[in-house]
Amino acid sequence: MFNTMMNVLLVKFTVTVTGFHVKASKLWLSAFCSALITTIFPLSFWSISIGFLCLLGIAFSWQLSTLFVQASWLMIATLLVGGFLTMLQPLFFQQSSVLAFTCFVLVASCLLLVTSKGWQQRLLSTVQQAYVTTCELAIDDMRLTVQAYIDTGNECREPLSRAPVHFLSLLDVEEQLPASFCVALQQWQSAEPTNLTMFSETIRPFIRFVRVVTVHNEPQLVLGFRVSQLMVDKRAYTGHYVVFTQNEAPFPQQADMILHVCILLTK
Repeated sequence: MFNTMMNVLLVKFTVTVTGFHVKASKLWLSAFCSALITTIFPLSFWSISIGFLCLLGIAFSWQLSTLFVQASWLMIATLLVGGFLTMLQPLFFQQSSVLAFTCFVLVASCLLLVTSKGWQQRLLSTVQQAYVTTCELAIDDMRLTVQAYIDTGNECREPLSRAPVHFLSLLDVEEQLPASFCVALQQWQSAEPTNLTMFSETIRPFIRFVRVVTVHNEPQLVLGFRVSQLMVDKRAYTGHYVVFTQNEAPFPQQADMILHVCILLTK
């Protein structure tokens, strides 16, 4: 029971820091299975490793593209908890129940403090800074230089080629785009998606339809434009797609562009 509750705290901490949503059923199932493994099998490197992977995989649905991000923060939280246990164990050598209760309260208090509103904002800002970069992209004869943020939650792909899809704020890059292209973006309607007459004949071959899910869990059809070349940290990518967003909601870290998580995996 103690191991299960500690695992729940570790996953909750990881969820808060990384911003990934985990259902309560998965959270408790992963915590219980991991605790069961480490309880049944003799304490060893392999049992601890398997328990850690079970906790991580079940909670986060074995999404390999983002799993190492959660693994990093889960490992940090685990080491913090392990440090508390090692520090306090000599004080309660003969009182295991008191040790368990004390450790649980202290760990819960520390994790809650770190994930409180003020600390959480500072922590998230520090974490997000590591994912900010400058990139250059070309769509047909259009060239853009933008500040981008690698979003570990962006796993959107173009349905036919399965190529990564990035999101670019139209408001932030409007000055770098031809006026005719911006007008065409404004004129296109998702109610008549196949009507692309507002775009020039040279840009139409670069267009694909991409289905995305809004923050309100509503599916929406948008236009994706194939990128001739995307340069991120001097690394070139081809065949990716960009969706121009027209809402006024700012991207994290005042970025102009949200990059697909695959950029983080290939940096």
